[in-house]
Amino acid sequence: MPFPPDFLWGSATSAHQVEGNNTSSDWWAWEQEGRVPFKSGLACDHFNRYDEDFDLARDFGQNAHRFSIEWARIEPQEGCFSDEAIRHYTQVIASLRRRGLEPFVTLHHFTNPKWFQERGGWVHRRAPFFFKRYAAQMAQSFKGQVRFWITINEPLVYVYQSYLARIWPADQVGIRAALSALFHFEEAHRAAFDLLHQVQMKGGGGESVQVGVAQAIRLSSPCKESWLPDRAASYLRDYAFNTLFLDRLTRRRALDFIGINYYTRDFVHWGGKGLLSLFGEVCPNAHAHTRTPRSALGWEVYPEGLYKTLLRLKKYHLPLYVTENGFATDDDAEREEFIKDHLTSVRRALEAGTPVKGYFYWSLLDNFEWAEGTRPRFGLVEVDFQSLRRAARPSARRLREIILTEIG
Repeated sequence: MPFPPDFLWGSATSAHQVEGNNTSSDWWAWEQEGRVPFKSGLACDHFNRYDEDFDLARDFGQNAHRFSIEWARIEPQEGCFSDEAIRHYTQVIASLRRRGLEPFVTLHHFTNPKWFQERGGWVHRRAPFFFKRYAAQMAQSFKGQVRFWITINEPLVYVYQSYLARIWPADQVGIRAALSALFHFEEAHRAAFDLLHQVQMKGGGGESVQVGVAQAIRLSSPCKESWLPDRAASYLRDYAFNTLFLDRLTRRRALDFIGINYYTRDFVHWGGKGLLSLFGEVCPNAHAHTRTPRSALGWEVYPEGLYKTLLRLKKYHLPLYVTENGFATDDDAEREEFIKDHLTSVRRALEAGTPVKGYFYWSLLDNFEWAEGTRPRFGLVEVDFQSLRRAARPSARRLREIILTEIG
C-alpha cells in the first residue's frame, strides 16, 4: 500500500537545541549555574543559518518541517513581547514556505522564559494564563501563516524530568508539584486550543488550523511476565505516562490530531519508594532484547513498538502524525536501517486502516540534547560544533529515495 499523496514528510528541531544563545530562558540559566555538565552556547547557530538548513531539508525531498518558537525570545520579560523576535519567526515561516515545506509549529518545547520560572514555573497557579497570553500573541502574529500547531511537546516527560527526577529546571520537587504542573499543562493546552481556533487562522488551500500535542509514547513491558507486581507496575506506568493525558484531552474534544514521539520501549519491574513505586522502575537486567541494536543513549531499537502504538491510538479517531522518531548513533548505516524499519511499521499501520498523516524524523540536525550535551548524534545532517559546518549523511539521501519513491 502506498503512502497517501498528501502525506507529510519531514524532520524536526526545537529552538533551544539548535538556535543558540537563548539567553532569556530557564535552561540557559540552568546551564550557566552548572546544573548540567554542558552548555548550549551557539548550538547549531540555526537562528542565523535557518535558510541553509531548510535548503537541505528541501533537497532531502521533504515537504514539511517541525520546529518550535522560543517563548523566551518572544516574551523575554513578563508581558513585554519582542517585535524583533516575532519578525524573526515570520521570516522563518516564510523561508519554509518558499521551499515548499509546510510549517509544523510547536509553542512549548521544554524551555520557559526565565521570568516564568522565577514566578514558580508550571506549578504557579497563573501558569495557564501566562501561556494563554503568549499563545494569543502567536495566534495574532502568525494568522494565516501556520496551519498546524502543537501546543506542548511531551508534557509527561517535562513533568517527570523537572518535578520528579529534577534533572531539568525546577524549584519544587515531588508528587504534588508534578500533579499541579500536569493539571496546568492541560489547562494551558485547552486555552490555547480554543483561542487558536477562535482567531480562525487559515493556511494553504483555505483549510482551518489544526491543533494538537506531541505525546511521548514509550511502551512498557513487564520485566517478568509471570510476576503480578511487574505486570501491574508496567500497566500503571503505561497508562500514566502514555495515555492519561490524551484520554483527558479527547474527552474534552480539545485535539484535532495527535503527535506521537516514539523512540523505544522499557522493561519495567516493581520497585522504587513511596507513590512512585506504583509505576515501577526501568529494569537494569539483561533481556533477550539486548541483542538488538541500541542507540548511543542505550535505547533499544524496537520498530514493532511504533506499529503497536499507531494501532493503539486508532481508537481516538483522530489524524496521527509521527512528530519525532530518531536514532542517536555514530554509525549512519544503523540510522538508515532504523528509518527503513520504522517506516515499514508506519506502512503496516496504514494498511491496518490507521489514519497516519505524516512522519517527522528527529532530527534534521545534530543538536544540543539537553543534559546529554552534543554527544548523541541524531541528525540527518552532521554538524561540526567547532566550525558549524553542515554535511548531509547518507541516511538523509536514503530517506530522500524513499520519499521520492512514494510521491513519484
